[in-house]
Amino acid sequence: MTTQKTFEDTKKLLKKHNQSHLLAFWEQLNTAERQNLLAQIRQLDLAKIDDWVANFVKEPISVEISTELVPARSYGPAGADAEQKRKYGKAVDLGKELIRKSKVAALVVAGGQGTRLGFDGPKGNFPVSPAKNKTLFQIFAESVAAVSEKYQTVCPWYIMTSPLNYAETKEVFRSNDYYGLNEKDVFIFRQGTLPNFDFDGKILLADKADIACSPDGHGGTLKALCETGAIDDMKRRGVEFISYWQVDNPLVNFFDPLFIGLHALNEAEMSSKALIKTRPKEKVGNFCLVDGKVTVIEYSDFPDDLAEKRNPDGSLVFQLGSIAIHIINRALSKD
Repeated sequence: MTTQKTFEDTKKLLKKHNQSHLLAFWEQLNTAERQNLLAQIRQLDLAKIDDWVANFVKEPISVEISTELVPARSYGPAGADAEQKRKYGKAVDLGKELIRKSKVAALVVAGGQGTRLGFDGPKGNFPVSPAKNKTLFQIFAESVAAVSEKYQTVCPWYIMTSPLNYAETKEVFRSNDYYGLNEKDVFIFRQGTLPNFDFDGKILLADKADIACSPDGHGGTLKALCETGAIDDMKRRGVEFISYWQVDNPLVNFFDPLFIGLHALNEAEMSSKALIKTRPKEKVGNFCLVDGKVTVIEYSDFPDDLAEKRNPDGSLVFQLGSIAIHIINRALSKD
């Protein structure tokens, strides 16, 4: 039961952080609604929220592009010389071995709805194949099954949803008998949320007893993996590498031995696939080296003069476009 002391302590805390309005409808709430609202408030990191408000809500966000900007280093689709070809061969063998030993897990971020496609439901349940009308989830599931059979192994599949479509995604898989996969090898989990703010930094209410929140985006993936137990499941299975992609990519090869092997050989923490851009301002992120660190700069923020810059052979200097396909070390999560 909610005590008066709990209410008074919460009231003081909110006043300290300039969020007292969250209790504006307190007298109109019943006991269950009051407990619900206090539980939501307790989950807020108000000190961190103060920093967000000061630095991102009240202050205009400026994007400054470093002058020390060069193209990111990359591997081509085939070895450039004899030495690199030998490395590619070694990488393919290593990648296949890691898949065979169940060291690689699949991870699709599938929090989006099919609204812009005119579809009511999780985007992953949208039918995309022209002949058999297979959904994105079915196409991915069949790929997981095919790789598991080819390598005589189990390839665990992790699916990150939003709070909005978590229950519906679970039902989609249940009603389709997990597309022939073993239920215990399909881990469906929810991404986190963050509160919504007005332009003065006040946290918004969805109604009198609920804080307005939105999913925390793909940037919250590692946090969600940790908080939902997915990382613990990976550890139990001995997974070392996570193959990441977005749900609206039916052509992705998420168990690519060369990609996995090169990542492992280079002892990288995270590796990304890229495509060669077809035009300077193509609507993809640009892979760059900024102060020695690989960075993706969105096309909307990339300076026109750099986007148009060309090599002597006419190719774009900044030609690598991000397609959101990554290999991530499981160890990047906190052990």
